[in-house]
Amino acid sequence: MDSPLFHGPGQLGIPWVDSPLFESQLATSSASDAQKDLARRFGRDGYLVLDGLIEPDLIDEILEDSKRFYDPRAEFDDLPPQVVTLLKQGLEQAHSCRVQDAWWVSDAVKRLAAHPRVMETLRFLYQREPIPFQTLSFPVGSEQEIHADTIHFDSLPSSFMCGVWVALQDIEADQGPVIYYPGSQKLPVVRLEHLNQWAEDRSVAAGHNYDRFVEYVQAIVDTGAFEAKRLIVPKGTVLIWSANLLHGGSPIDTPDAPRHSQVTHYFFDGCAYTAPVLSNLMIGEAFLRNVWDIGLQRHVPHVIGGRTLEPVGEYGRLQRLRLADSPAIQDVGAAPELGAPGMGM
Repeated sequence: MDSPLFHGPGQLGIPWVDSPLFESQLATSSASDAQKDLARRFGRDGYLVLDGLIEPDLIDEILEDSKRFYDPRAEFDDLPPQVVTLLKQGLEQAHSCRVQDAWWVSDAVKRLAAHPRVMETLRFLYQREPIPFQTLSFPVGSEQEIHADTIHFDSLPSSFMCGVWVALQDIEADQGPVIYYPGSQKLPVVRLEHLNQWAEDRSVAAGHNYDRFVEYVQAIVDTGAFEAKRLIVPKGTVLIWSANLLHGGSPIDTPDAPRHSQVTHYFFDGCAYTAPVLSNLMIGEAFLRNVWDIGLQRHVPHVIGGRTLEPVGEYGRLQRLRLADSPAIQDVGAAPELGAPGMGM
């Protein structure tokens, strides 16, 4: 067939490495053998561990900046109050110390989020333009429960999202390294409706029914169907993981052991962007994310198939989408969302 729908990577509403046409398209691609190997491994395993992408000087600059944004006494008088709250709230969590969106106060964090080599790699893996939309900075291991990001961040069409973790120091086994389960990204994407749950209360960041999802994931892990791996790596190592890969933070064996790292979450263009754990997608009600491109410093519209969508109606903070150029319907505008709940490792 001559249709670009079948021969052009990225034409389908499916991440390229997950497409049933992936191998035939890769065979005719002008990509190098090394690039093809990366894409095949990412499609098979759901992650890549890479080195040599990040300059040591950039990492050192981030660590220097972190002395300020990790300091609970630091003041940021030049920022809007809601941004200051966003920066501070993670320092107060009992289970994990982290700072969300430190790019507001660190140009180095921003440069790592939109690093040209990382962006180039993601652009090839997904055949769409990556959009860095959230950073999480960690001075220690997160010890976070095993989860898949698709419950927190997802797109319409699904799975055009990924995470990138960068080791800002050498990571040893006692520091609570990242734990992940190769191949688990091939599991079905699970929503609240698959667990017979509704997003009825959005008074907490992940919703009260998130615990049911955690129980489901733990049940999957307990089957032993997937082998756990821990990421013990040198400074500068990059982990790229697919949105549906099961991952989390392993226990910290040495109290107060530092484990400096940065996570950046990415969407890809040509999608609508949602928080499934706060949505009732089975009846078309979505918690829409107000996406800001950290690299380009601009708002990202909801776009599917080249047509812009806009939110209509409001049910708590749930909305529906319609084509912007379709006949007018009462439109209350998008609910403001600065500081979407952040998940990381």
